[in-house]
Amino acid sequence: MLRVQRAAIDVSPGALLKGEFRIVRIDVEGVDALLESDGAGRYNWQFTPPESATADTKPAPQDARTTRIELERVVASNVLVAYRDGDSAARTLTIKTLDLRSNDNGSEVALALSVGTQRWDVEGQVGPGAILLEGKEDWPFDLQLASDGATVSAKGAVGTGERAGAVVADVSADLATAAALSALGPDAAWVPMPLELRTRVRYSQRKLRAEPLHMSVAGQTIEGRMALNTAQPRPRVDAVLAARSLDLTKLGGSAATSKRGELGGPASKAPEPRFADTPLLFTAVPSFELNLDLKTESLRLPATPLLSAVRGRLLSTPGQVRLDDVEFGVAGGRVSGRVNLVLAPGAPPRVDVFFDAKSVSIEALDAAIAGGGHFQGGRANLSANLAMTGATPGNSPHLRPATRCSPPPTPRLRPARRRRSIATFS
Repeated sequence: MLRVQRAAIDVSPGALLKGEFRIVRIDVEGVDALLESDGAGRYNWQFTPPESATADTKPAPQDARTTRIELERVVASNVLVAYRDGDSAARTLTIKTLDLRSNDNGSEVALALSVGTQRWDVEGQVGPGAILLEGKEDWPFDLQLASDGATVSAKGAVGTGERAGAVVADVSADLATAAALSALGPDAAWVPMPLELRTRVRYSQRKLRAEPLHMSVAGQTIEGRMALNTAQPRPRVDAVLAARSLDLTKLGGSAATSKRGELGGPASKAPEPRFADTPLLFTAVPSFELNLDLKTESLRLPATPLLSAVRGRLLSTPGQVRLDDVEFGVAGGRVSGRVNLVLAPGAPPRVDVFFDAKSVSIEALDAAIAGGGHFQGGRANLSANLAMTGATPGNSPHLRPATRCSPPPTPRLRPARRRRSIATFS
């Protein structure tokens, strides 16, 4: 559990004269610690005395000389801590320096640590160390963390004894660069910045809940709640999120800008395919299960008319990603539909799309998608039920006005079958 290269312990001479062995300072260097859990609520830093073999056994007599740990200061350097929860892979952090100074409320802490390549400086207040050893009440903390482009504060308590491993805390974070998320893995680099987070976190038995949740991502404000369950073979994320408005063109940088420029801009003189030769967003099912409910009053997507009163549910399960119960308003009409993406191992992706649009303005769609000038007035009811197979949407049949049609090349991604495609105009 623990290896120490060097340790120095200071004791109180005055306490020795009173028959007490009082430790007032510990100074350690070169520590290698392994903290473990069996996944069932038992931890290797909990030392429980063995139970007596018989109920009437008398307790052992107490030595007149007792040991008291009333630390005034703890100093440590070059500390490597690894934590393994059940069968999960160990997570490690390196503590460069640690300085704990006791006060009336516990201890004032100052430490510098590294998680992967990310360095953090931590300052704040923690509860008395005796609470951790006794295991009778929660251990309080109030900490502020700072790194390059990131500040985090957390105030709450850690469970001890039977509740060891449980955490309840109010957390706030302000991140300016994605480098602060490097410890979460390479996929964290795509998170748009700046990111602000305010929430109350509860963690116990490998289940984390953040509620209420307030986020601001690249200026987009989102409210809701989220839960993460890692106690099962496939981690699961459940979230309910809502926003007054979302502009995803601000999240994708230059990639969010259409080839025609801003939405509603003039159309290109040369005919262009409606579907680019860009791979699908999902080439494999995420390694975790997802159940996300999203609502927003307005949604702007690249090269798409403004959508209003949007709601839908995104789910990922082994082998497929689904977008269910989708509804939104566009061009004065209302659209409902669903999308199912099947990603079977060794097979090309399969996409099933269904949508039903009612009373959509043809003139408004023409202005937003093709620059306008092709239609005047009129509304349409559109319904489609399609199945497509392939790795990219490129070279699919192009959806252009008849006056601008050109023969499409041999398609690589083509509809496997067209069940129904109906349009009525008025």
